[in-house]
Amino acid sequence: MDETGDKIAILGEINSSGSVSLKPIVICRRRIISVDVDVTGAKSDESVLQRVAQRLDKSEAREEDIVCISLIGTLSPLVELSAIDREFSSRYFHVRISRSRLTPDYDIEALLVDSAAAPLRSAFVRKMLERKNSTSDPEELATIDDAIYYGLSALDGRPLEPRDVD
Repeated sequence: MDETGDKIAILGEINSSGSVSLKPIVICRRRIISVDVDVTGAKSDESVLQRVAQRLDKSEAREEDIVCISLIGTLSPLVELSAIDREFSSRYFHVRISRSRLTPDYDIEALLVDSAAAPLRSAFVRKMLERKNSTSDPEELATIDDAIYYGLSALDGRPLEPRDVD
């Protein structure tokens, strides 16, 4: 899926005078189109849909293409993203949507406050921040950040998707 764009063969000809001509020949009508869509600050599914549609329009993706959409940035956990699959899967031959580069925009400070409605969430966040404050190892800090987001997503009942981590 990482070999994007036209699939071509090069036809080369050498004439009797020694001049060379090269001609690209498209060998597959289907292309793989890969787009990154920054959804930082989007407040609704509709806002995300608009950003994805604008980015796909710029990519010149065609109906017969395979489209890989990578959502990136920080997004409110209140935005569902459920409409994206439905909206774009009928427009292209195949659509793959990756949410692995999204970071949920959780208000960690608000989650620390004990409440009767979410005692497990506040205890979880508090414990993870204690671990985070007890280390200076960059790799461990990144792992703890991931654990916080995975844990909160699990507590929210959201599907877990591996995040891209350097």
